[in-house]
Amino acid sequence: MSPRSLLFIALLCLVLGCAARREVTLLIHMMPEQEAYFKENIVAPFEAKNRCKVNVISYADIGGVAQALRDNPKKVVLVKTPFEQTQALRDQGLVMSVDSAAGLRTAGEIKDRYFLLNLCTYDNKLYYFPRKFETRILVYLKSKVSQAVMSWGDQRDDIDSILKAYNGFGLPSGYALESDPNQWDYYDLFVAGYYWAHQDSTKVTPKIGTRGKRYSGTCQSLVDRIYSLGGTSNNVLSMEGEPVVEMFEWEALFARENIVNPKCWVEGWSGTDIWNGFKNGDVYLSFMTQLDCFFLHGNYSKEQPGYVDNPDDLGFAVMPKGVSVELDMNGRYAKEGSHTVSTGGWWWGIPYDSPYPDISVKLAEWILGSDNQVKESAQFGMIPVRKDILGDLGLLYGKNWISDVYNISLKQLVFNKYTTVPLYKKYSDLEQVYLDAWFDIVAKGNWGTGKVGMHKYIRDLIDNTYMVRAAELMRSAP
Repeated sequence: MSPRSLLFIALLCLVLGCAARREVTLLIHMMPEQEAYFKENIVAPFEAKNRCKVNVISYADIGGVAQALRDNPKKVVLVKTPFEQTQALRDQGLVMSVDSAAGLRTAGEIKDRYFLLNLCTYDNKLYYFPRKFETRILVYLKSKVSQAVMSWGDQRDDIDSILKAYNGFGLPSGYALESDPNQWDYYDLFVAGYYWAHQDSTKVTPKIGTRGKRYSGTCQSLVDRIYSLGGTSNNVLSMEGEPVVEMFEWEALFARENIVNPKCWVEGWSGTDIWNGFKNGDVYLSFMTQLDCFFLHGNYSKEQPGYVDNPDDLGFAVMPKGVSVELDMNGRYAKEGSHTVSTGGWWWGIPYDSPYPDISVKLAEWILGSDNQVKESAQFGMIPVRKDILGDLGLLYGKNWISDVYNISLKQLVFNKYTTVPLYKKYSDLEQVYLDAWFDIVAKGNWGTGKVGMHKYIRDLIDNTYMVRAAELMRSAP
C-alpha cells in the first residue's frame, strides 16, 4: 500500500472517530442506589459522547481517600472527596488546582457557575469542583407542632417550675411557642418536647430524635450546637469556652427532663433509626441532612416508599436559634446565638497525576451539568451547587416538598455562610473526645445532683477532663 493510501486511511480514521478510546478511573463513595443511578445515567452517556472508558471504583472508608489514590497511580481523573479531607489532600500535594487543569480562562468561567467555592479555594486557586452541599435542617410533623402550639399552655406551670430549678427564673419573660418553627430557639424545643413527652398519662414518651451512635454523625450535631451558641472553630478545637459548656448543658437538660428520646443513645441511633422513629411514632421532630429528608419522605415509588404514612405532614425549617439556659434578672436570655450550623458536603478533586486533566475537567462539568444536576438532586436530596439552579428552584422542581427542602436548605446555608467543621488533621481523634464526653454526661447522666449547679458541674468536668485531652491532641498535631 502506498504512503498516500496509508495517510488517507489514517485521516479517515480520525475523522470517523477511530482513534483508540482513552481509559480512565473515577473514585467514588456513594450509597448503592445512588451509585447505580450515577453509573447508568451520568457515566454511561459521558462515555458514549466522549469515546472513552470510565472505570468507576468505590472506596469504602471515607477516611481512606489518600490511600485510594495511591492504590491507583496515574489512572484517576476525578475523586469524590468529603469536605473534611479537602485541605489535607491539597496540603499533601495529592490534588491539582482546577486553574492548572483547565487553564485560567476556563477556570474563570467555572468559578462563575458554582456556589460557595471559597470553601475550597487556597492561595486564590480553586482546588475542587463542588459535588453537593450538606447542612442540617429541622424536620417535624406539622400536625404535632400545631397541637403543641395550641395546647402546651395546659402544662405551662409544670414547664415553668422545672426550668426555674435550672435557671432560677423559669420560662423566659413573655414566652410564647411560635407557630412557625423557623422562629424557634432551644427553649421552644424544650417546651414542644415536654408537651409531647407528657401526652400519655401512664408514662413519659419523649418524641425528639437525634443521632446517638458512637460515630461522626453524632459529634456533628454537637459541633453544630456549639456554632449556634456563638462558638467558633477555636472553641471546637480547644473545647474551651462557654459555648462548649452551654452545648453540653442543653444536651444534659434535654436528657434529664426527657425531652429527647433516650433510645437515641441506648440503641445507638443513626439516621436510618431516626427515619424508623418517625415511622413507628417514636419521633415527631429531628435534625436532618437533605438526603435524610428524601429517604424519610420517599418519592411515592416502590423503590423509595418513605417512612411516614402521610408525607404531606412533614415540615421543614431552619435550625433552632442557640440561646443560653441562663436568663438575666428580667427573664431575658443572658446570651443569644444564631441559627448558624456548619456546612459540609462532597467535592470532586483532580488527582495530581491525572493522566488526562482535560478529561478531568470535562467529566466534572458533565456531572455538574444543569440537566444532570436537576435530575440527580430530585432523586437523592442533594442541594444543587449551580447558581442558575439555585436561583430558580420553584420553576425546576415545582412548588412541592422538594422545593421546600431546598429553599429551607438554601436559607440555612445563608445563615451558615462559611462555617464548617475545623479542617484539622486530628479532627477524627477530637470527635472521639466529644463522643466520650457526650456519653459520659448525657447517656450516663453524669450531670451532678443539683439542677441549679448543673452548669458549673459540667464546666468543671469539661475543664478538668475533656479539655485536657483536647489540648494534648493539639500539642501532638504535626
